[in-house]
Amino acid sequence: MTLIKYTLTAALMATVAMPALAEGQLNIYSSRHYDTDERLYTDFTDQTGITINRIEGKADELLARMQAEGANSPADVLITVDT
Repeated sequence: MTLIKYTLTAALMATVAMPALAEGQLNIYSSRHYDTDERLYTDFTDQTGITINRIEGKADELLARMQAEGANSPADVLITVDT
């Protein structure tokens, strides 16, 4: 991932999840499995002090989970695999 894409991804993640950031944690449902994601999450936590809680699964499983949870879903961000 280029530095520009990396920076833009981090900025977007922070912007989209502003309400969660006030609580000091960000709940991410993710179907991605890339090493670059680990670096992004670690850097984000190091720079902001905000803990990332990640739930992993296949995209369809995560979507079904969010639908079942409805308005009570703890998910702040859903990230699926970019194919």
